[in-house]
Amino acid sequence: MTLEEVTQFVEAKDSGKRSASRLLDSQTVQAASSSYKKAKQTAVRDKNEVCTYCGKKGHGKSAPARLRKSDCPAYGHKCGYCNREHHFEKVCRSKEKSKTGTATHNTDDCEGAVFDSLCSISSDSYKINGRTLAIDHHLYDNLSDTWISKASQPQPFVNLV
Repeated sequence: MTLEEVTQFVEAKDSGKRSASRLLDSQTVQAASSSYKKAKQTAVRDKNEVCTYCGKKGHGKSAPARLRKSDCPAYGHKCGYCNREHHFEKVCRSKEKSKTGTATHNTDDCEGAVFDSLCSISSDSYKINGRTLAIDHHLYDNLSDTWISKASQPQPFVNLV
């Protein structure tokens, strides 16, 4: 090695050390201001809050699975509302959704009844021997704001017994 190569090598090594120390200093500052671990620890530390899985106090609001496995009575329990594991029915988040779902279901039943009453078999076009079946359709006319009865075409795929 020549003197010039040795000088370049030493300068590069010193430059690398300075860059590494700057990176370490900046990472230390970022690590000190990071709130990720703090938020995780406060969830476990605050044991006076009600657990979102069993509804009781004593093991934190949203404790990790390893802690809930040993402390939470809901761990291993299967919910009767949503059939998912590790929470009781009284704290089930799907319970509110199912209440609104039943209202929608009742609405569907009402709509089905309306559909059944609007689409009925017309007694005058029902022929047993000729095998024709006409269904009266009630259409809503927006201009006159009324329902209009309109007979449909006979359907060949309908089998009469």
